[in-house]
Amino acid sequence: MLVAQIGANGNKQAIHNDHLGSVSLSTNAQGTIIEQNFFSPFGEQLEGGKETRFDYTGKEFDMVTEDYDFNARRFKSEWGKLTTPDNGIPSIYSPQTINRYTYAFNNPYLYVDPTGKEGIVFGGGGEVGLGLGGSVEGGFYVTKADNGKVQYGTIFSGGGGLYLGGEGGARGGATFYPFAQTAKDLEGPAISASMSGYGGIGGDISAEYWFSKSSFGLGYGAGTGVGVEAFSLFFTISELASVHTATGVGNINLLNINLQTASRASNYFAHIQSHVQDPSRKSALAGSIINSIFSGNDVKWYYNEKTGNYQSWTGSGRPSNPDQQPISGSGESGGGGTSSGSSGSSGSKYKIVNINGKYYRCKNC
Repeated sequence: MLVAQIGANGNKQAIHNDHLGSVSLSTNAQGTIIEQNFFSPFGEQLEGGKETRFDYTGKEFDMVTEDYDFNARRFKSEWGKLTTPDNGIPSIYSPQTINRYTYAFNNPYLYVDPTGKEGIVFGGGGEVGLGLGGSVEGGFYVTKADNGKVQYGTIFSGGGGLYLGGEGGARGGATFYPFAQTAKDLEGPAISASMSGYGGIGGDISAEYWFSKSSFGLGYGAGTGVGVEAFSLFFTISELASVHTATGVGNINLLNINLQTASRASNYFAHIQSHVQDPSRKSALAGSIINSIFSGNDVKWYYNEKTGNYQSWTGSGRPSNPDQQPISGSGESGGGGTSSGSSGSSGSKYKIVNINGKYYRCKNC
């Protein structure tokens, strides 16, 4: 975001931005207004634009091509569209992403370029209710912001609400948050709705809306229990239990999530928190674990108590060095890492993970 510049006459100028980061005012060193800028909703210059070339949402305007430089893509304000398609995967549950040329979900008063604003939560829990019910859940999350900063940690939720039908059981799953960008975006009050059914083995689909963030998440789950097909509507509150940073996280593809690796990740994260003192090494190891979750492979992590070294292992077998022992919960067969609760609502019993700036939830992780 531009905050100051040297004008064409060599004098210093202060730049004043609005809530979207657009340049709304330029003043000189004495505070006198030099230029006021006004834009249409999608950034067409209605007034001003002569003192600085960084205008709408702080992006650079090219007077030759008459479009804005949004780094990965160009934006044509007179069209209200980006000139090349988004290379991300559209979500049928977020209709504005289906048009891959859409800018800011067609809501430029609220959003700016949304690249990277997604998250994942993995978690575990259970539920029981007939008419009325309650929820308790816990899990881990990973988030990745536009600037590449990655956060991870643990999160807990609880709440209650109404059932149309009744059921009881424990399950695991994941929830995707298309607008969450930091860990704090996953915290606060929300309302969740889900449809589910059990008969020994069953599953659910759920949606969640965050009041404080004007955002939503979509999840799925599977587990065991008894009951009938049910619809639930619950009010929940989520609270972050821990927040850490990770480095070296690459381009993570949602389609490459390996749920077996994800189900053990909370044990891996807990292990490096308790065994690694150096903050830089801890962040780098966390990044490697997150990358393994999205490698598409069943990856197990081993630890050498003598040397303090960590090692990842893909597929069957194990490292030849007997001092490399599986981290608690990984198991030689890759099991473990499950969790359950005495009660919970379908649609709010997940852990939180951020993948390539995208948030997801997972149960029994």
